Amino acid sequence: MIPYTFAKLHPKYKTPVNALYLIGALSVLAPFAGRKMLVWIVDAGNFGCCIAYCMVSISFIILRSKEPDMERPYKVKNYKLVGIMAVLMSGFMVAMYLIPGSGAALVWQEWIMAGGWCLLGAVFCIVCRSKYREKFGILVDIISDEDAVALQSSNEEISAALDVAIDAAINKILAQRAVHF
Repeated sequence: MIPYTFAKLHPKYKTPVNALYLIGALSVLAPFAGRKMLVWIVDAGNFGCCIAYCMVSISFIILRSKEPDMERPYKVKNYKLVGIMAVLMSGFMVAMYLIPGSGAALVWQEWIMAGGWCLLGAVFCIVCRSKYREKFGILVDIISDEDAVALQSSNEEISAALDVAIDAAINKILAQRAVHF
């Protein structure tokens, strides 16, 4: 969903280097916007995070009900209680942002930012839906670490394949030099 430029990983550290540069640049420039603007951004961002957490909590409950046998790297005991508590707590936080006079209610500038982010999300959704068509929104199975290790070639297999490739490259170069002499 994000541009490929920001998905580029650092060869050694495997971190999204361009995304980190962008966030770093924005973090350096942010104080120049002023305290009031930063409060608007933080409040609107926190509102979005609370909505997202509430949606994830609802998804957690639904997924545990619809896919009870799905392989999960982390098991949650009493998932119904944990899920319901997460929905209630995050829903309470969302309500605090929505109720005027609550002390956490958003001002009109923050609503414009939150609305802009929603609009941007809708644009991403439409673009991705047209780009991925029938693959959009399907469940993707992720390979576990144990399965990934089982699928990897052994060091001996890799060394043998490298030896064959190096020998072929050397023979090709020697054959080319023999033709020139």
